[in-house]
Amino acid sequence: MWVNATISLYYYLMVIKWMYLVKQEDIPSNIGKIKVPLTGNVALAITSVGMVLIGVLPQFIKWIEFSVQRGF
Repeated sequence: MWVNATISLYYYLMVIKWMYLVKQEDIPSNIGKIKVPLTGNVALAITSVGMVLIGVLPQFIKWIEFSVQRGF
């Protein structure tokens, strides 16, 4: 258990190091933007809207459950 925690802590701290301590000019030039296909963007949009609905309107889940039970 401690071994896994130590390994994950190393990786998490490396992310923080890259965010705050590495200067812009030290970043390799071969790192660029990742191109995501349209289907990936659509899937991200749908899941984001679903998460916001569930977070803001938790009764939305009850409404969906009621609609499914009634056959709507």
